[in-house]
Amino acid sequence: MRITSRCTRYKAALGGHLKTGHGHRRARLDPPAPFTGATRVDIRGLAGGPGARGGPGFARWTLQYGAGSLPSSWTTIAASRTAIPVEGLLASWNIQGVPDGTYTLRLSVRKRSGEVYEDRRVVTIDQVAITYPEPTPYASLTEVVRGGEAVAVMGTAAPADFVRYTITIRHSDGQVFANPALIVSRSGTRRVRNSLLALWDTTGAPPDHYFVELAVTLASGPVVVEQTHIIVDPTLHPGWPQSVGPEVLVDLGPLCFLFHPSGWCPVPFQEHLIAADIDHNGAADLLLGYGDSVRILDHTGAELPGWPETVDPEAQGAFVQSAPLVGDLTGDGAPEIVAVNNLGQAFVWAADGTPLPDWPRVVGSPKRAAAVPYWFASIADIDGDGRNEIVMNVLGFFAFLEFFMGGR
Repeated sequence: MRITSRCTRYKAALGGHLKTGHGHRRARLDPPAPFTGATRVDIRGLAGGPGARGGPGFARWTLQYGAGSLPSSWTTIAASRTAIPVEGLLASWNIQGVPDGTYTLRLSVRKRSGEVYEDRRVVTIDQVAITYPEPTPYASLTEVVRGGEAVAVMGTAAPADFVRYTITIRHSDGQVFANPALIVSRSGTRRVRNSLLALWDTTGAPPDHYFVELAVTLASGPVVVEQTHIIVDPTLHPGWPQSVGPEVLVDLGPLCFLFHPSGWCPVPFQEHLIAADIDHNGAADLLLGYGDSVRILDHTGAELPGWPETVDPEAQGAFVQSAPLVGDLTGDGAPEIVAVNNLGQAFVWAADGTPLPDWPRVVGSPKRAAAVPYWFASIADIDGDGRNEIVMNVLGFFAFLEFFMGGR
């Protein structure tokens, strides 16, 4: 079950003087928090004026719901002659018997003089949902699992007129995947709320972009269908794939709506991946730099001791999007790891994640560093003295190079 809400303003006379609008000081409904699989929804707000008596002339308040965005009839959830002058719990709405659909919540505060203060919220109850594999409109964010692993299909199948549910696996062309090793919780005959819908053993499943389909049969006849997708690839190395962390979003203006529904622009990966033997065990490790940290993983996907390390030690919202660099900066034959965040701070760590003395440093002035969006770096022996330097390069309104000799 999911609940979303929007505030609707009304101006009309309903047997008296009606004052409306979200945030009114005598009647206010707070937006219900999103729920999935809940049997009750807490409705919060305020009803009446100051004090438990609701101020001069307060008579009573009533909380109701009706079907649709403009209901023709109302059902009472709660009513009281005791005011709720500050934000508090109005009622715990039992929605187990309420069919899925759009509803309007109405809070009415009536005075003895006949004046009515009202606030309304339009909510949607949807108790058929898959939460894992997580639905996403972007193919690049589709969950990927290694073939042979078990996929726990999670979600909710609990509408008021529930009869049963089924889980179907489909190939990328829409054809049903015949005889998957699928165990449906209680054979799909019981309601499920925020829990396991089915367990799919992907052993033997050919590599494909699969669709996972939840179909719930209602007593009234219709079948409600929800669908998500997942990539199964049996050729993946054990321990993989690994998440690189949450997507980084930045506000670069209105054009961001073209790239992300939130209106924020996603920050892309750059210059990945880097492989190097960091722990000197003879096997290459993978270095990742994205978001607020730098990570080093071995071939099993496990973090190396001492990692990850942050590139935002002062919690300023700094991030990195390019792979870290690897090179011997101290001349001892051991590798150091270098990363530069979007604020122009350069970090240098030893192989075990220990920061080198006097690092991080800001490249150029802090004001100038914060004014540019992208930083790049490389490690090379610029002056031919047999010791490596870090070369910083910034692209934005200007470009320049700076050198830090041997990491000192």
